[in-house]
Amino acid sequence: MPNLVGMVDYGSYWRSVRQISSVELLSNQQLQASSDTRAEEIKDMVHQLFQSHKLHENSEGLNYFRRLDFRKMIFELMINVMMMLIAAKRLYGDKIEDVEETQKFREAVWGWFELSGAANVEDFIPLLRILDLQGVMKKLKWFTELIEEMAQKIIEEHRQEGIGKRKTMIGRMLELGKRESEKYSDLVIRNIAITLLLGGSDTSSNTIEWAMALLLNNPNALEKARAEIDAQVGNQRLIKESDINHLPYLYCIISETLRLYPIGPLLIPHESREDISLEGYEIPKGTMLLANVYQIHRNPEIWEEPMKFKPERFQDGRSNGKWMAPFGMGRRKCPGEALAMRQMGLVLGSLIQCFDWERLGSEPVDLSEGSGLTLPMATPLEVMYRPRHIMTDVLLQVSLQRSIKQIKRPTDLPKTGGQCRDPALREIIAVNK
Repeated sequence: MPNLVGMVDYGSYWRSVRQISSVELLSNQQLQASSDTRAEEIKDMVHQLFQSHKLHENSEGLNYFRRLDFRKMIFELMINVMMMLIAAKRLYGDKIEDVEETQKFREAVWGWFELSGAANVEDFIPLLRILDLQGVMKKLKWFTELIEEMAQKIIEEHRQEGIGKRKTMIGRMLELGKRESEKYSDLVIRNIAITLLLGGSDTSSNTIEWAMALLLNNPNALEKARAEIDAQVGNQRLIKESDINHLPYLYCIISETLRLYPIGPLLIPHESREDISLEGYEIPKGTMLLANVYQIHRNPEIWEEPMKFKPERFQDGRSNGKWMAPFGMGRRKCPGEALAMRQMGLVLGSLIQCFDWERLGSEPVDLSEGSGLTLPMATPLEVMYRPRHIMTDVLLQVSLQRSIKQIKRPTDLPKTGGQCRDPALREIIAVNK
């Protein structure tokens, strides 16, 4: 396993990397500075959805619903968002620099997620870990080493380009390291970067997938969220991160999703550093405590109708305080909570604002839970979507802007003798004839 920051024993090293993560990388000031990066990636997602729909238009035009692998789209988006924040690189899409290296990195990250969340008999019989009968530890070690190797290459690329040139999290740590080289060693930078990538992508993508599934099964909530966005943002521009604070119902939807399907059903382990007595229980030093936040969030003694999806329970700032803990609690609470809420709000808000969504059929979406560290849906979510008519002008504008960026010179435009498949480029060609 990579030396993930959240799993490190409490001590001077943990305090140091926690301070770097919370203050230097994930503070409100730093999140505001990186908001444009997140916005650009989400605009790309909106552009791709719009273009894909237009490319496959039938006689119904924009009225027809197109099938979409929602999980794949959101997972790739969140990986790209985190990679752009960390290293100014993408793992998915058509803007890949080194295809072979990127493919290796992509496979290693995906493999790590698959294996780290898989059911493994060695988890229940620790003595079998030595034998590694299923080969899980060997594969996980290989994926981990590959991720660490790729992360180190990215650090070296930053150095070769000149420290401070890339406005990324790695770039910021290297810049700070000029004053405190020991605190910002390559090992520290690598561990923090990997923690942010692995901890900030799959978690958010799972939550967004659950949120969309819940909204499809509760269309009244979806319509209420859309009405709120239309009233507060309108249809002349895309939603922005700064709008999220003015969209309380959208925030309630995300909170209720996190209550029902927390990022991890078990919080990061806590361990007693000395023998203690607690309410009649004797807890020896070294005892590991796992908080079952999944059950806490569904406890009928705490929550009214806990099994129902009711975003309204969080309206007007209401919550159950310490009993709502999707990001953990205490010293080990996830430092990326603010980043996650910003990202999830902007992604879900953009999808609701720009597109109509429907289930594949008349049956409700299957909400069965799969296995894994981050509580995924058992069945990957597939949906039907179409662009909203009132957002067509904005979507076309975004699509045109994205397509223009891909054209480096006039000769890149297709000749009039051929038919360009890209609808947005066809409009550019018509203007430039």
